Amino acid sequence: MIFIYILLNIIIYFFSKSLFNKRINPISIYSIIWVIMLVGYELKLVYYYDLTLTTWFVIITFQLSYTIGCILGQTRSDFYKRNYKQGYPIKSDSKKIKEKLRRIILTLSLISAVGIIPNLLILIGNYGTNILELTNQIYHDRLTNNRNFELIPYIGTLIHIAVILSGIYINRYGLRLFLFVPITLLILNVLPSGGRLDIILGLLYILLPSLMSNKPKTSKTKITPKQKLGVVTLISIILMVFIKLTNNRSSWVTPDAFMSPLMVKLVGINPAFYKIYTYFTIPPGVLNAYLLEPTYNFGINTMGPLINLFNKLGANLEYQRYQEAYYIPIYTNVGSYIRELIQDFTYLGGISVVLIFGFLFSKFYYRVRIKGTFTYEILLCIFGVVIVMSFFMWQYRETIFWINTFLGILIGLYFDRLVNKENQS
Repeated sequence: MIFIYILLNIIIYFFSKSLFNKRINPISIYSIIWVIMLVGYELKLVYYYDLTLTTWFVIITFQLSYTIGCILGQTRSDFYKRNYKQGYPIKSDSKKIKEKLRRIILTLSLISAVGIIPNLLILIGNYGTNILELTNQIYHDRLTNNRNFELIPYIGTLIHIAVILSGIYINRYGLRLFLFVPITLLILNVLPSGGRLDIILGLLYILLPSLMSNKPKTSKTKITPKQKLGVVTLISIILMVFIKLTNNRSSWVTPDAFMSPLMVKLVGINPAFYKIYTYFTIPPGVLNAYLLEPTYNFGINTMGPLINLFNKLGANLEYQRYQEAYYIPIYTNVGSYIRELIQDFTYLGGISVVLIFGFLFSKFYYRVRIKGTFTYEILLCIFGVVIVMSFFMWQYRETIFWINTFLGILIGLYFDRLVNKENQS
């Protein structure tokens, strides 16, 4: 089946390249991510259970539904346009707009720092200054609620939208020194959780605006070699933190019966190979196990943030913060976005959600390349992250993505209004 899947995705990739006239597009990024994950799974460097035909059918059906949605997101006239014209508003790169964007990024960073810095100080008070070496313990304590301090909630999450805007700033105007502020705060915000997901999200926030949208033709800003070096440095810092956290989280890993001989050798070199491999390949196995006996609970994932909010206000609704784990044969609970959408809305509902999502993502992509408005560029980045991370989980089960979306729309509309006023003046 893996060879059929690869062949299918080669066809889909070249079709998407023709449709969007660009290699990196809403359809191709889905294909690339899922092919890498499933090929990795089928390599069996860990002796995962074989995927059933039902699982393959579900995976392919969801992808085809998403692809159809992306195609429908293009209008009839859009479909036959082979060359998108860059239509960014004439004054979208004016000094006023540029300065306003800088101020909002720094303002959001400052507000988020009110939550991030105290949490970090409390963390240091409880675990000491060498917290990078204790991320395993911190992560375990978070999962088991074994903490003797209360984190300041929600405020720190605003750093996500600040980093999204930073990625858009870099794409439009180039890298500036002040952009290291939100990136640094995002990294500091990761430490109290002991997790690595936010590091990956931060990297995507920075890269996707440049990969998926156009730089305005009207922009007079030229990316200098110094700025290019700065971008490389910024990405390197993010990757180094991710590697450090992964190495720490891998310290317990030792060879076992579920590892192939090649994985045993890799673990002997560095146990982090095991963690990185399993991080990107376990979801199909969990999805496979879930589909053997699927359970349904309407909106338990997608509406989880709202359910959690109601519970904090006194309601007693069923809420599932973490998914049920399965043996595949290692014990884990991450089953890709497909598992969560099926659990929320059954097969037909999940497929419908994916089709609508693909339609919107494709529409945002087209609008950014034609009009280049801030609102669509912000939504394009957010939806791009959701699709890249679809191999792992449905990101809209997390409060932060609902905050990113609603706040992003408000900020985008504000800047688009400013641009329109300047264009009319």
